[in-house]
Amino acid sequence: MVDVPQSDLAPHMAFDKKFYKRFNFESIAMEEYEIRDVSNRNKAPNLDLNVLLTNKALQPTAFSCDFILSNKSMVPAEYTNIEFYMDARLQQTAIGAFRESEGDFYINIEGREIKVKRSYKQLFIPDAMPILYGINFSINNGPVSFTYPKDKGTYYIIARVTTAGVVPRQFSFILTYNGDNMDIHKGEDYKEV
Repeated sequence: MVDVPQSDLAPHMAFDKKFYKRFNFESIAMEEYEIRDVSNRNKAPNLDLNVLLTNKALQPTAFSCDFILSNKSMVPAEYTNIEFYMDARLQQTAIGAFRESEGDFYINIEGREIKVKRSYKQLFIPDAMPILYGINFSINNGPVSFTYPKDKGTYYIIARVTTAGVVPRQFSFILTYNGDNMDIHKGEDYKEV
């Protein structure tokens, strides 16, 4: 089975000067309104957030996460706000350029309410360059550091990315600690903050 993802640069004209769409295992010519709709698909930024687990072997008591923002659209993201809701059981040793919010915050994961710390960063022009297509942007200009937790288990980081012209998007990251190693993977887009 072959999976062909939706193109961010559509529509694409075929050799016969028509635009085609996939439908019922066929390629059929698109109607005019469908061509307009697909053409407008790329009128706003499409931001994605990933995380890299860094230096987990260098320090036996700490690990770091580098949050990488990328734009999958040709439209630059000029005004972006990133909010992190980090599991309160994770102790940050350095948060870099993030600002911390005061107060108690909670997220609901799999029916459990988890206390979190909220941090945020604003990326605005002229202070920050727009987030351009194809460029990976380290949100913090370096990693966010944590000490290893005392207890084995699963920990969570939820990120909410807001930029002009787009509905805010929320990402989840699941950290699993087995007592020796910390692993992290990206979960499904988070629905509730």
